[in-house]
Order: sequence, then C-alpha cells, then structure tokens
Amino acid sequence: MIKFKIYPDIIYKIFEDEVHVLDYKTANIYTLNETASFIWKQLLKVATKKELVEKMKKEFDVSEKIIKKDIEEFLNEYLEKEFIIKVS
Repeated sequence: MIKFKIYPDIIYKIFEDEVHVLDYKTANIYTLNETASFIWKQLLKVATKKELVEKMKKEFDVSEKIIKKDIEEFLNEYLEKEFIIKVS
C-alpha cells in the first residue's frame, strides 16, 4: 500500500491551525486552507490514503466521496510540487 509523508527538506510553519509552505524553487509561500492544513498535519507522520480518509471522516462533516476527492487533489498537487513524497 502506498504511503505518503511531507518531503523531509520542505520548509513550513504552522500558525493557529494554518499551514504555510515555502516553495524554495519559486520562493512562493502557500497558505493552505483548513482541509489542506488538516491533511498536511496528518502527513507529518507517514499515512495511507485510507488512513487519511478515516481521519477526515472523524474531523469533517462531509461525505466520503468529497473527502476522497479532496485527498486525491491534495496528493496530486503536492506530489507535483514535491512538497510530499511517496514512501514504501
């Protein structure tokens, strides 16, 4: 099963439940929304998609379909930006 975690060299700060990430390649700072910040914090430890879904179901009052869509979008975007990585 594929697991994910934050890229070890990524620079980020958590301020009042918001995550701010520095893209060192572009010098842009990204402020993550509530959902993305929650996922980010879960990836401080290694997690699978299934684990993320289960944790989000406990935290957010939305359908599993929406949760899976949000997780998929997050993973695709931040894998592409190299903010997170796949681990085995």
